[in-house]
Amino acid sequence: MAFCNIGLTPKAGLPRASHQAFADEVRDLQITFATEFAGVLHQQPDASLGGDLDQLHFYQIWRDEDVVGALVPDEEQDDDGARATTSVWRIGFAAGRRMTELAEDRSGLLTGWHNRSRAWHGQAGPHATVLSLGICEQNGIFRGDSNAFLDMLEISPGALHVVHISDEALVPSACVLNSQLHRDPATREAIAADMALGIFGNGIAPRPADFVFAGCALQALNSDPLG
Repeated sequence: MAFCNIGLTPKAGLPRASHQAFADEVRDLQITFATEFAGVLHQQPDASLGGDLDQLHFYQIWRDEDVVGALVPDEEQDDDGARATTSVWRIGFAAGRRMTELAEDRSGLLTGWHNRSRAWHGQAGPHATVLSLGICEQNGIFRGDSNAFLDMLEISPGALHVVHISDEALVPSACVLNSQLHRDPATREAIAADMALGIFGNGIAPRPADFVFAGCALQALNSDPLG
């Protein structure tokens, strides 16, 4: 029914680094609102400031008394014939880790250029995780028509956490994933040194495209998607 972008302010006394919650997704963290009953949604007249003011990060600090809108449910008859209404929201979360800070698109759910996108049910308790690794052709299959995993979350019988990691340079297979899981820092450094020797030590001047390929290949070989 609705979604919003959430900005998290750092907690006092904690470093502004990886210790912060959603440190690498803080600019693309969203909450979705769904409901299982019919009704009429009323937006507060002053809820929208217009234009980019509704999307700017940290532009306004949320207050408990702020109201964006209200859902007035249709009245229904219960088993005793009395009027009854339901007021339960189903909350969901979505987050994206940007490929680059320059690729901002907050126009919809999980829009933008992300090398990792994920969504999960909002209820407390353990969540099962489904992970997809692949090239861009996987997006439509795994993320669904909504682009935000809503189809898969809807059919899940329990709390679910769905993750898609784009791997354009090296499409994962069981063999590749096993190698990535068992590589230690020393092995990664050896791979990087060997590639540098191959590029600069063969007597042929590398072209710009060679550096782009080498960087993408090293990033893929040294990553650990499952970790």
